[in-house]
Amino acid sequence: MIGIVEKWKESVVSLDEMIYCDAKKEFSLSFKTGFGADGNIQDRAMDFEYVRGAFEKNPFVIATLKHIEVKKVLGDELISRLLPLTL
Repeated sequence: MIGIVEKWKESVVSLDEMIYCDAKKEFSLSFKTGFGADGNIQDRAMDFEYVRGAFEKNPFVIATLKHIEVKKVLGDELISRLLPLTL
């Protein structure tokens, strides 16, 4: 049973980490095309952040990171409850 919980936790965290990495791509330089077109790279970055916001402050990114932590804790708690039953 513990193996199933560990596999579940690993799968959930892995999927959330892939979602996080995919979201990070949305904030990459290639997505900043068209922002601050008449300025330099710094102007583009500032314009992009003004319109889209900062990656670290994005509500979806924050929720994804929170979900990872919650599921890790939940998995660990369930495993700790199951351990005494395996002895």
